[in-house]
Amino acid sequence: MAGRPPKPTELLLLTGAGRKNPARIKARAGEPVPPALKITPPEEWTDFRPLQGDVSRLVADGKTLNEIAAALDISWEEARDLKDRNQAYLKANKLLAIWHGRLIMWPWTTFSDTDALAHYCELKLKQDSGTLSGAELTAIRSIRSELGGTGSGRARLGVRAAGGGSAPKQKSADPRAQYLARKTG
Repeated sequence: MAGRPPKPTELLLLTGAGRKNPARIKARAGEPVPPALKITPPEEWTDFRPLQGDVSRLVADGKTLNEIAAALDISWEEARDLKDRNQAYLKANKLLAIWHGRLIMWPWTTFSDTDALAHYCELKLKQDSGTLSGAELTAIRSIRSELGGTGSGRARLGVRAAGGGSAPKQKSADPRAQYLARKTG
């Protein structure tokens, strides 16, 4: 019967097993390293192109569908499609702005966080528009914590704030002081 599969080296390093047993990490020195995957926003947010020229001005000015159809000499359905396309483009731009803002605030996010970050952005957009339900508010708080957007979330992930925190302790050159420091705590 086969034993349990070994933990990935990165997980051992995160949990501190490398400090406890450095030989365990040294034995894995030749282990292949997966390539770093770039974190990208969902494709449906980046596939839009803005409306051009007169069409853009008509839709942006808040004209009715009948006014847009008459000005462009198109059917009412085509005017509705243009207006819907413009709304989707504006929503995608807002989602991308939230996405890029969070990547700047949370630089430790990785490819595996893509879905959670996308859900966070969608919920954040709903929160900004004031249409967030109580369950969605709980979800956005949970996702933010899981991605390290709160102090406790960063502590759980082991992320240190740049320039923050206390200065590292200086080790004494005197071995007796080190011994006493370990004994007295």
